[in-house]
Amino acid sequence: MQEGHHLLAVTFWALKAATALCLAIATLAAIGLAIIFASAANLDGNHLGISASVYGLARATFFKAGAVTLVGVLVCAGLGLSAFRMTALIVGTAIAGDPFVSENARRLALVGWLLVAFMACQFATHLVIGWIVERLTPAHHAAASILSNFSFGSGISPVGFLAILLIFALSQIFHRGSDMRSELEGTV
Repeated sequence: MQEGHHLLAVTFWALKAATALCLAIATLAAIGLAIIFASAANLDGNHLGISASVYGLARATFFKAGAVTLVGVLVCAGLGLSAFRMTALIVGTAIAGDPFVSENARRLALVGWLLVAFMACQFATHLVIGWIVERLTPAHHAAASILSNFSFGSGISPVGFLAILLIFALSQIFHRGSDMRSELEGTV
């Protein structure tokens, strides 16, 4: 087996591991949401032993911010899962020796759009949590710095943006490679 094939095999298994990790994260986020909804339904009696104030916020406010965070995590995990799956399919065709097919160009473009959606979801979640916490913390005499307890990212990463641009460029390269191959097969 050539060295390139070893690297592709390692990449393929790393993508499978990343897919499993995304599934685990999504499962934990879903369980967390279920716990929040079960706890929120029991706010008056508080049979669960949750303090009336968490980080200086009322329990209900804390649950709202937590639920928004977990929904963001769940959506991002789903987007990541899809991106890893598409990338694994592309690597699978490379291992088989036929990566320049039109389907891979489409898959790469889809990965690019999934990453755009991931970054947008991350940014939107941060904004919504910030709005919830900053709007309600003065009423509860809590520090606005508790926002960091709910956030999983606050900005658009320049490296992530570059990766998205590269993926879209590769998509066009794969599309052109597929077209050239079809033209070549038509002339032979």
